[in-house]
Amino acid sequence: MKITKRQLRRIFEQTTQFHDDRSHREEEDVEEIARYDALNNNMDKTLYRDNPDYRQAYDDMISAAGNLDEEGTDLSCNQLDESKMKITRRQLRQIIKEAIDITNASTGEVLIFADEGDPALGDFKPDAPELAARDVIKRLGLTPLENMDDSDREPGVEEIYLGAEDWAEMDYEIGGKRHKRKAKKELARLNIDNLMTRLEDWAANAGEEYVADNPGVDLQDIAWDLAQGAEYSFEPDEWNALLYTGPFEGEDDLYTYVADIIA
Repeated sequence: MKITKRQLRRIFEQTTQFHDDRSHREEEDVEEIARYDALNNNMDKTLYRDNPDYRQAYDDMISAAGNLDEEGTDLSCNQLDESKMKITRRQLRQIIKEAIDITNASTGEVLIFADEGDPALGDFKPDAPELAARDVIKRLGLTPLENMDDSDREPGVEEIYLGAEDWAEMDYEIGGKRHKRKAKKELARLNIDNLMTRLEDWAANAGEEYVADNPGVDLQDIAWDLAQGAEYSFEPDEWNALLYTGPFEGEDDLYTYVADIIA
């Protein structure tokens, strides 16, 4: 079932008997935030304590959502349709989920938090999943900036501004650790011991498979030719690592080593 955010807001209003005055933008925003927080079990304790509109909208949304089980309980929308619409909490959260841009307020640099395939991304590749944004902010104790101009915000994208130091800390948390893990993986991939093990396994398997397909063949006669295929089981940089950091004195020496294992 396809449903727009505007329709979803209308459902919320009719289900929980909200009658917002749309001319008061601040009131609309705080109630929208409250409903989003309620669906994600993420109460803003300060707003709940100090803002009666937030508190009322949060409580009403919790009450409405309480009628939905994880597998799907009817949510009646008689004003929109005489039939009943089945929708689960998980689906409801999915409907309102947005991409989140974490913007460096000083430089304009952006970290994109969204799920792969999110239409709001366009051609951009996200830096991390959407759900990670607030978790990282909370875990690192970062402070989003308030009263920032988001008039040019893209539809379906929430924008959170951080000061330069906080943004740099988040950038390292998301990007730095990822690059570190990638570098570690690359080191393991090009490790000469790992490459030698792969080379020896390839040679042994090549000999066994050839014998299985050609019973009675003398591998001594074919081993050198078979060895020529080893290169194509390695990436170019892996093959170069074998040639130049392995125990070989040139490519012929490497092929001879492989042929001996095959034979």
